[in-house]
Amino acid sequence: MTVSNPAATTVYITQTDAWLTITPNLAGGYATVTANASTLAAGFYCSIVNVALRNAAGATLSSRDVAVSFSVATGATAASSSSRASSASSSSLSVPASVSWNSYNGTLHPTADGALVLGSGSGSKFVLIGGSIPDSLPASSSSSSTSSTSSSAASSSSGTAYFMDYMSASGGTLSLDSSAVPLNRSLIRSNNTLNASPSYPRYMTFLTRVMPVSGVSYDVNTRLAEFELAFADSRVVLVLRGDASSSNVRLQTVEQGGSDVVAKIDMTQPHIFQIAVTLTSAYAGTVAVYVDGDSTPLLGPLSTTNMQRTYAVGQDYVQFGDNRNVAFRSNLDWMAWTTQGAYSPAQLAGKLPSGLGVTTGY
Repeated sequence: MTVSNPAATTVYITQTDAWLTITPNLAGGYATVTANASTLAAGFYCSIVNVALRNAAGATLSSRDVAVSFSVATGATAASSSSRASSASSSSLSVPASVSWNSYNGTLHPTADGALVLGSGSGSKFVLIGGSIPDSLPASSSSSSTSSTSSSAASSSSGTAYFMDYMSASGGTLSLDSSAVPLNRSLIRSNNTLNASPSYPRYMTFLTRVMPVSGVSYDVNTRLAEFELAFADSRVVLVLRGDASSSNVRLQTVEQGGSDVVAKIDMTQPHIFQIAVTLTSAYAGTVAVYVDGDSTPLLGPLSTTNMQRTYAVGQDYVQFGDNRNVAFRSNLDWMAWTTQGAYSPAQLAGKLPSGLGVTTGY
């Protein structure tokens, strides 16, 4: 693959070999950088944005074919290229050869010891959220599916929502079904895995594969799942709905007090959802949502200086499940997340942890 930069903001790309060669037009001549870990010469700077794609005949190509978006500064090392497109800038072009992932593959119930594998390689588990005050989410609950069913009936008659365990793991898939008592909720949470350090910038990439339940009639009162990422003081919430509306994929109020940001896809099929977050301060940053390895974001990238707040200062967690007063039904194949970077799908090709499940597109 060769990239030349005859104009300040246009890059022409042709697929010629396995490496990426950048030939920027510098004052007094050209300089060349290849992606086989070559170190740039002192004083060299190259910034490439607004990628325009052309084939050998000069015709415009889809942004899904090949694209590059990055900056390389003095003394930096050129990173390897990818054949998958990226129409949005990522936090860093350089991706470690081995990304440190926290991952859950659906084999065990999420609250079982060893269900969650941390980036260090050690085993951990999720906490089942308990309590009776929605959005307060206090101590964990050890209720079994049987006991939660009887408690659910009581909560339904009293009009109080309870957090219960409506999840079960079988054959590498985690099933969520809170349809018995739609008022009740079911949430699992992994605390202290999102690098809630006060230093900035901070990064987060989260991926999950979610499948609809066969035969379920999804509507506004029966949805798939909700994911929430809390970064000490700010949070990002992704809500998946299966109804045929124009807003079945939602980033909930990225801006504090703002409106949901929505998009529509075919939710009758399984999808891999990827969330990439860059934080430049406690409440400022960018958020992008990708689907099925397509590096053109479905939502975003969205920039904000007033991100939605956490329920309490210092909260740091990854959360999955039902946090609404409606029924949620879905099958979760896997989840994985890292704080090493806010990566695009192209940067993660071949770098997801092994043993997850179906990772088509990566």
